[in-house]
Amino acid sequence: MSDKYWRDRWIDSLVHNGLDRKTAEAAFEEAYKHRPADESKSPETQALMTYGLGIEVLPLGEVKVGTLH
Repeated sequence: MSDKYWRDRWIDSLVHNGLDRKTAEAAFEEAYKHRPADESKSPETQALMTYGLGIEVLPLGEVKVGTLH
């Protein structure tokens, strides 16, 4: 599976679940800025796992993931 196809499916999963596309794209970049995506799991599963950890949009538009404890 190509990186772009995998990325698009990840983002589309969050959009389908109510996030706007810009936030979903920023969440993807934040989630994988220090590590590669684990392509052994479906992108939809990983996107929803990230969503479950929390995605927060800060006042200046910055997106943070993993904000729920």
